[in-house]
Amino acid sequence: VVATPCPLILAAPIALVSGLSRAARAGIIVKGAGAIETLGQARTVLFDKTGTLTVGTPEVREIVTRDGAEAGELLRLAASVDRLSAHVLGAALVTAATDEGLELTLPTNVDEEPGQGIQGTLEGRRVLVGSRAYMRSAGVPHDEIVSTSLSTMRGSGEAHVLVAVDGHLAGVIVMADELRPDANHIVARLRAEGVRHVAMISGDRRSVAERVGRELGVDRVYAEQSPEDKLEVVRSVRADPNLRPVIMVGDGVNDAPALALADLGIAMGAAGATVSSETADAVITV
Repeated sequence: VVATPCPLILAAPIALVSGLSRAARAGIIVKGAGAIETLGQARTVLFDKTGTLTVGTPEVREIVTRDGAEAGELLRLAASVDRLSAHVLGAALVTAATDEGLELTLPTNVDEEPGQGIQGTLEGRRVLVGSRAYMRSAGVPHDEIVSTSLSTMRGSGEAHVLVAVDGHLAGVIVMADELRPDANHIVARLRAEGVRHVAMISGDRRSVAERVGRELGVDRVYAEQSPEDKLEVVRSVRADPNLRPVIMVGDGVNDAPALALADLGIAMGAAGATVSSETADAVITV
């Protein structure tokens, strides 16, 4: 080493550049050699669910209406508002409505809360599409939300999308999204690489998130999480020196803050470029 230090100086950069090149050939864009080093030291991996652990192409399984609403009209209203959303469930609703031959209209006065819901004005009516928490925060009557939840308990969809019109719940759209074929082995493979803690963070209701978590064998499930909640989870895990560095894996706009705060953020970029891909340290493009 003393006599010929040059090979030692060159060894690390060459290894890191080779790692970047090999990842690129596999369809993974890593933004810098530092990310490779962080990956090797990682002790915690936090996964988003929809579009990350699942295939990210949910389909409409069931439409449950209330107060005489028509299923096709409910889907049309929801899809029309969700045309302006980047969320994977919104894109799935638009696809389902298009396949049914429904004519979508362009909403006005649109306001979206990433990861929770979106609302807009359609044909003089205020239409809200989103989660139970989003409906509660928008002032939709609690008893209507509860009654619809009970009527859809038989559905086995991965997500329930609630639709409200002019402040009252009109129905719920049950969406199905399957786990990725290789997701069942991910926890064991990460542990073999030295990862101590694997958790899943999801905006979905607790029953669905916990069922997926049990199938995968993760250490902990964080359900019904808003983007702010996801940020707090990353912050709390990073506070434990035994669990650092922390990797966050996500795909949507609502994951971007958590990806930025984690020691390393990995974005699933195959479904389309979002702010998550811009924020992350690595992007999986395949």
